[in-house]
Amino acid sequence: YLRKYLYDSDKDKIMARIVGFINGDGTIYKSKTGLLTASFFGEKIDLEAICFDINKLYGTSYKPYFKSRSTKSETWCFCVNSKITNDIVRLGGIIGKKTEQLFFIPEWILHHSDKLVRKEFIGGLYGAEGSSRKPLNYSTHSLSMYMTLISDLMLRQIQNILEVEFKIQA
Repeated sequence: YLRKYLYDSDKDKIMARIVGFINGDGTIYKSKTGLLTASFFGEKIDLEAICFDINKLYGTSYKPYFKSRSTKSETWCFCVNSKITNDIVRLGGIIGKKTEQLFFIPEWILHHSDKLVRKEFIGGLYGAEGSSRKPLNYSTHSLSMYMTLISDLMLRQIQNILEVEFKIQA
């Protein structure tokens, strides 16, 4: 199942970004019929980018739809079919309640891909769970990731990638 992605760098990057995003701000669950379904949640602009990626890979035409509004933001959503969901799961998407399981960077991304694929995974995860703050002095920019579900191991993996491969102090 991984051969489909592991030998195509562009697909690797897209799938890594999708897996990072779903593991950050999405859910994968079994429907009443037993099929797996992935639901993505977030801001419209982020979901439009993920839809674009999925549509490009699978020749589909997904679009995010409005879900709810709070005082601070709007939540958008879209779901993908079981074929796409099964690919996401095979590549490291987490099924069920993330609060009840430890998870980390998938093996194929961490050890069997190039650094740009790892960058896209972290970018997808950050796109789902991160935020940026305006710099006070306009010479630096800080990024924050708020993931209450992330394991210490995964935090160390991300920190190591950022520091060793991208020379970013984390």
